[in-house]
Amino acid sequence: MSAVSKSREVSLKRNYLSFSETIAQSFANISPTLTPALSIPLVVSNAGMGTWLAYLISMIGLALVGTNIAGFGKRLASPGALYHYVGAGFGSVARFVSGWAMLAAYLGTAMATLLGVGIFANILGHLVGFSLPEPLWDLIGAVMVWYVAYKDIKLSALSALIMELTSVTFIAVLSGIVFFNSGFHWEVAQIHLSGVKLSGMALGMVLTVFSYVGFESAATLGHESRQPLINIPRSVMVSIGVAGFFSSSWRM
Repeated sequence: MSAVSKSREVSLKRNYLSFSETIAQSFANISPTLTPALSIPLVVSNAGMGTWLAYLISMIGLALVGTNIAGFGKRLASPGALYHYVGAGFGSVARFVSGWAMLAAYLGTAMATLLGVGIFANILGHLVGFSLPEPLWDLIGAVMVWYVAYKDIKLSALSALIMELTSVTFIAVLSGIVFFNSGFHWEVAQIHLSGVKLSGMALGMVLTVFSYVGFESAATLGHESRQPLINIPRSVMVSIGVAGFFSSSWRM
């Protein structure tokens, strides 16, 4: 019986993901290409000409948070990620609270993004003359995500990396076309923060922080990543920097 139970035992694959596949987890969860479509218009409506500054301050603040996560990541490699880190620093009660908070956050984000799949797929379908009910698009998206997650962590990481890099490339090309057609112009009003109110900046920064959500998710690959004590801290910090630069440059 013990031999049968061991043969059926399912465990995480050790030393399986490279650095690029590890950073794909954080980078894809941040989804910097979704920021121009969803977050930036909302931030602009509140922070106005201070939008670039709101993103910059948020990036610095989250970089400090990321430094703490990276510090734990250099010492502990666990799929529990923040749950494990918080428990190591503050004890079992804080671990319990952080664990449930992470679960709620990840489930809520997953549901929101699945609904986004239905909305964007429906809009694209109408443009090309092919339409399906939004709930059906949501179901298709859920099945695809389940299959990729079930099949293999490497497939999941590579799929996320390829899709995000493709999106970034398209946006960069579009930005280049606009830049070469209209030229580069300093918007002095942004430098002087014209019309910016502190209350608007504060509300805008709530949304800019949300734009970075997911940067810590590479820490959940503590068992699957190769050299996790090196690659996970690097993934956390690099993903914050790249996403911050991409988001800020879009507004500038």
